[in-house]
Amino acid sequence: MSATTDSTTGTSGKAGGRAADRPGVRTRAGVGWGDLAWLTWRQHRWTVLATLAIALVGAVGMLWVRAIFLEEAASGYPVRTWVGDYTELGHTLPTGLVLYGTFIGAVWGAPMLAWEYDQRTHVVAWTQDLSVTRWLVGKAAMLGAVAALIGAGLGAVAQMMANTINGVPRYVWINMFEEGFEYHPALQAAYALFGFALGLAISALVRRTVLAVGLTMVVGLLTKGFVELWLRGRYQSPFTSLVPVDEARPLGEGRGQAMYFQGGYATPDGIIPRVPDACTGPESGDMDWFRGCLKENGLTHFMEQYHPAERLGTFRLIEVALFLVLAAALFAFALHRVKKSVA
Repeated sequence: MSATTDSTTGTSGKAGGRAADRPGVRTRAGVGWGDLAWLTWRQHRWTVLATLAIALVGAVGMLWVRAIFLEEAASGYPVRTWVGDYTELGHTLPTGLVLYGTFIGAVWGAPMLAWEYDQRTHVVAWTQDLSVTRWLVGKAAMLGAVAALIGAGLGAVAQMMANTINGVPRYVWINMFEEGFEYHPALQAAYALFGFALGLAISALVRRTVLAVGLTMVVGLLTKGFVELWLRGRYQSPFTSLVPVDEARPLGEGRGQAMYFQGGYATPDGIIPRVPDACTGPESGDMDWFRGCLKENGLTHFMEQYHPAERLGTFRLIEVALFLVLAAALFAFALHRVKKSVA
């Protein structure tokens, strides 16, 4: 028969004294970090392995495209017509990065907590040797670190591929300030942590797996869309250039790596109206005639608003900080809600 040990007095459940003093009987003080790591792996191993497999497929594809460009670069790009097909593939493969953080939140973060409520296993898990704080912090730290590492790896591979594609002479294929902005390891790690914390926070609030997964997807996509389409361009005030139509535009070829807002023929006070119909006839192919027509109609300048390529690093740093702060706030909220539920 087995012997049990009272957690407060240390006396054996059977007559005969302390279990620790009896030959062949082992006692343990509580659940250690190794036990928690083993539990986390047992519960989430298939989710982690499936995510890793998908990530590896994408990474191999991007490395393959990069290898093709490197091979052609070594031979001096002898045939110019082939490049476009592989460049389109280079644009397509990293599109999953836009959804990576939301995927982590919906598939990793939300079920981790909501499933415990659905199955009512939290009643046992959080009331014995393992405190709710240790359970949540430990599992979130382990899974969050893995998700961030996978995201960082994907971001690094996408960045290498894009830089290689942009090495094609005389042409920029991927604007790193626009479609390539998120091709960065630190950004993908921050998105993953934000998505994971968002899933935890929503599941702590609704306590239903299906509902938590759905809400995490919706809120995650809306947040990313808001940042990408509205907030990102406002991290700093854009540069505005207003030059006479006869002069060279300051941005010039640098537009290919800038975040571009708007540009056009403008009045001296910076208003961009519609180009008059009188200036769009067959003669408009003659630039001297075209500029003269614009001047006659009051469009004497050309205005551009943009963020130059030199700001890319600053903007990425701002966005990393933004999503890390959001992740920390969401995790603190989730921890507060969970602790309150068992108080």
